[in-house]
Amino acid sequence: VSRTPVREALVALEQANVLTVVPYRGYLVRPMSLTDAKDVYFMRELIETAAAARAATRLNEQQLQELEQLAQEGPSDEMTTNAYDERSYELHRRIAQAAASPRLLAALEILFSDSQRLNLVGAGLASWQQIAHDHDDIIAALRERDPEKARLTMRDHLRSLSEGISSSSTR
Repeated sequence: VSRTPVREALVALEQANVLTVVPYRGYLVRPMSLTDAKDVYFMRELIETAAAARAATRLNEQQLQELEQLAQEGPSDEMTTNAYDERSYELHRRIAQAAASPRLLAALEILFSDSQRLNLVGAGLASWQQIAHDHDDIIAALRERDPEKARLTMRDHLRSLSEGISSSSTR
């Protein structure tokens, strides 16, 4: 690999607040503080509740069926936590895509990256069963085409995900 793509990747990671530049030394992975962790879920709540409300009036039947199929696949004993997390992010991503706002989706992608970092240290972990139940509730609200219900169910879901943050060991 040549230096240019590596340099571009490092700049992108710095802009995403994953790395910190140490002058004349290199890069360090930026630790995530408790305040950072709470902020990630605060921002996700702002963005994803708006996305859910907007998607409730824009999703077509095929998109709803795809969300339902994705949710029905659910966790399995053979599935790793990372694989289930990625499937969960995909469901959230598709809801954001249905909101038809590229900026909203771009902001959410950065927050997903931060959420994945939190998951790696065990912060804010809810049970797979709770996550699957919450996803079913969100999809039901979307199917009802009720923006306020979709917003509230997404809010409740994200709050349940973030409950464990204050008791976790983030740096």
